Amino acid sequence: MHYAAETSCAVDARASQNGPTFGAWGLTAGWTAITWLATNFLGLLGNRQMKRATELRLKAQGVDLADERWFVGFARPSYKGALDPHEDIGWLNLRVDEVEFIGTAERFQLDRAMVTAIRLRPNPHSWVGLGGWVSIEGKAGDTEIRMLIEPRDHPTLWANRKLRRTLYERLKAWAPVAPAPEPEPPTAP
Repeated sequence: MHYAAETSCAVDARASQNGPTFGAWGLTAGWTAITWLATNFLGLLGNRQMKRATELRLKAQGVDLADERWFVGFARPSYKGALDPHEDIGWLNLRVDEVEFIGTAERFQLDRAMVTAIRLRPNPHSWVGLGGWVSIEGKAGDTEIRMLIEPRDHPTLWANRKLRRTLYERLKAWAPVAPAPEPEPPTAP
């Protein structure tokens, strides 16, 4: 018994002198890969059923869904979710004169003329390379407005990450965002 304690101490001393072993690095890399794969493939489990059920419910309520639409996760900038960055899920409708989110709990509409910027922004999915927000930003009077959306059309986060770029480019082409005005040169007194 006394011998085992001395051996254990010797092993601990060697590990602290030599740093983590190959096995420790392998375990860390393996756990990271398993977590990434599980998040990618299981993160949207049931997504297809939610997409179909939401579409059928909205149509049954007489909601007019646009021809150009995406199934997305939605959040306001003030929303903080511990595990899921989406405050709501639903349909982003892109029409000639407006963009509208119709979800299970929220409905948000922004006129095209109010849009001031379309940006890519990070969310918790970005930390592991599996997504991020498309931010539709606007102004109504003196009030700043921001819609944060993330595509959920596909069954995996990786596939939706690729769709994020497509949606971003489409919204940039749609929005009347003008380049920032040039600052006026100072005038002499």
